[in-house]
Amino acid sequence: TVPALLLPAAIMILPGLPRLAKNTIAFARRSLKDAWRRVGGRPVEGRPWNLAYSLLTLEFVKRDDDGALGKSQALVVSALAWIIVPAICVLPYLALGYSIEDSAFESMSGWTTTGLSTIALPESLPSSIVFFRSFMQWLGGVGIIIFALIVIRAPSAGELFKAEGHEGIEIGLRKTVNRIWLIYLSLSIIGAAMLWALGLSLFNAVNITMATISTGGFLPSSDTAFTLLQKIGMILIMIAGATSFAVHSDILQRKWRSVSQNTELKLMLAMIALFALAVFLTGVTPANALF
Repeated sequence: TVPALLLPAAIMILPGLPRLAKNTIAFARRSLKDAWRRVGGRPVEGRPWNLAYSLLTLEFVKRDDDGALGKSQALVVSALAWIIVPAICVLPYLALGYSIEDSAFESMSGWTTTGLSTIALPESLPSSIVFFRSFMQWLGGVGIIIFALIVIRAPSAGELFKAEGHEGIEIGLRKTVNRIWLIYLSLSIIGAAMLWALGLSLFNAVNITMATISTGGFLPSSDTAFTLLQKIGMILIMIAGATSFAVHSDILQRKWRSVSQNTELKLMLAMIALFALAVFLTGVTPANALF
């Protein structure tokens, strides 16, 4: 039912609603008049794409004196991006005949890499939609804002980067974003090649890699009869995807001491081992428990 599907989303969203509402109201009050002036002042007659361009590039938003978004505006823009983009991505599901609540749930679950799905048999979907689901969660795994920062070159970029929870800009924002994408793409290509070499079809290898590197879990099929080596390969990809980009960056720079002392990495590996042990004690095989 609709209430049952919306309950997990409500649990995730409710803690942040008061702050989001406060920032959104302040953001709207400050920006509305300026939005009308900036967009209305453009020569849009006969050229409606000018208005669309203004909206897409946030040109209507009230900025600070140096042209950059403030922290509260960046937080609101980031929050709205995580609402608007999934809302647009419900369209392919609606076109297939899924209800609006199922479509919205599937889209939000994919973009947030939550992994919950209302589709019992993914293999019944057209191959294009299977790939769309995988690609959606793959982009969600790196973040909508990180994806957008490929093309955004403005004083606001740094605030948007931080608003999505990223920190540690030590080599400049542009280099940081480029390094994140280099790491993410490299891990994805290596993962797909490894699964392909282990016997999966190229299509399944690519889709499963996008599902595992993002830790989203939207598999292209309900059949999970993988070989032991394939499961081990997927486990390695999932661990790589769950590891922070800062650790990957340290590995690339051969900062082994920094990697070995990373508390986040050690805690993650410890929790994986602990929960795998707990599942193993219920009678599941070691490989399946870890998987």
